[in-house]
Amino acid sequence: MLASSTLVWAISTAFLFINLVKFYLMDRHAFRKQRIFPMPVLWISIVFGVIACALSIIDTLYFSWVPQQIDNSHWWYIIGGLTLVCVIIAAFGGMLASSEAAWQDFSK
Repeated sequence: MLASSTLVWAISTAFLFINLVKFYLMDRHAFRKQRIFPMPVLWISIVFGVIACALSIIDTLYFSWVPQQIDNSHWWYIIGGLTLVCVIIAAFGGMLASSEAAWQDFSK
């Protein structure tokens, strides 16, 4: 379960860096106006952050944390499947909460 939580954490952390790039590409002027750190620091953080997240995802999926109990070939399916279930439940919960908020706006 801890390995699955690590995957969910790594995926969600990667989106922090991906969103920085997305916001920069959407409106460069506004992004530069509101930034706190110099652009080279942001770009270095984005590159290393995405690489670190990708490496943690790969490492967690391909190398069993308990090789005495679960071999690497089964580990990928167990942890990957459990993570997929967690992400689907979170996506469903997010859509449900979003639709509930949208429904409340319609009633006003």
